Amino acid sequence: MLTFILTICGLVAVVTGRLPAAVMGGKQYRVTGAGARLVGTILMLSYPIFWLLGLVLARLPAEQARDYALLLQLLGTVSVLVAALVAGRLVRKPVVAA
Repeated sequence: MLTFILTICGLVAVVTGRLPAAVMGGKQYRVTGAGARLVGTILMLSYPIFWLLGLVLARLPAEQARDYALLLQLLGTVSVLVAALVAGRLVRKPVVAA
């Protein structure tokens, strides 16, 4: 479910070129343009990563694949989320009060 939510947020960021303020540091920061599209692309990487992990797990015997599947999915989701947060922190810009 979290993977689906991350993918939808990434798709919205890529299409609109903006990330919600709540995602990237509240009202003090804004992520727009190419930076938002970069973060959106990172967020959408979870399904291709899991597809590749599925190919790797298909090579293992069924007992081992079942044991590793949940762990790899959890690590993959967390790594995509951390990478998106780090990229968002690098590209965000402070909002100038008018």
